[in-house]
Amino acid sequence: MNTSTRILALGLLASLLVAPRAAIAASTVIISEFMAANSSTLADEDGEFSDWIELYNTDASPVNLDGWWLTDKSSTPAMWRFPAVSIGAKSSLLIWASGKDRTQPAAELHTNFSLSKSGEYLGLYRPNSQSGLPELVVSFGSAFPAQATDVSYGHAF
Repeated sequence: MNTSTRILALGLLASLLVAPRAAIAASTVIISEFMAANSSTLADEDGEFSDWIELYNTDASPVNLDGWWLTDKSSTPAMWRFPAVSIGAKSSLLIWASGKDRTQPAAELHTNFSLSKSGEYLGLYRPNSQSGLPELVVSFGSAFPAQATDVSYGHAF
C-alpha cells in the first residue's frame, strides 16, 4: 500500500470512529444533537442547565419509544429506559441528561446519567424483536470528542 492510500484509509477509519453510526437494524430515530456542557443555553423545569440529548424521528409515522434505552456506557446498554412516550413523525424529543432519573411521560424526561464534557460513549438502544434484549440503534462510536461549553454536537441535516 502506498503512502496516499494509507492516509486515505486512516482518514476513513477516523471518520467512522467519530461520526454517529447506525446499527445493523435500520431505525428512523436518531440521536440528532446533544450538549454535554450546558451552562447557559437551555434550562430544565428546575431552572438548571443540565446536559441534554435530542432524538429525531426521520419517518412520516410516529415511533413508540416505550422500552428503548439511552446509555453513556457501551457495557450497560439498558442504563436508562424510556417510559411510554412516542416521538411524532418528522419530530424531535429532548431528554435531559441530568442524573435526575425522571420518567413521567407527561413531564420533561431526565436520564439517570449526565454526559462528560471530555467525551464518552452515547448510544440509543431498542428491544430486539425476538429476544427483547437491547439492540443498538445508533451511537457516536466508542466516544464522542471533547465538547466546548454551550456548543451542541450532532448531525447536519
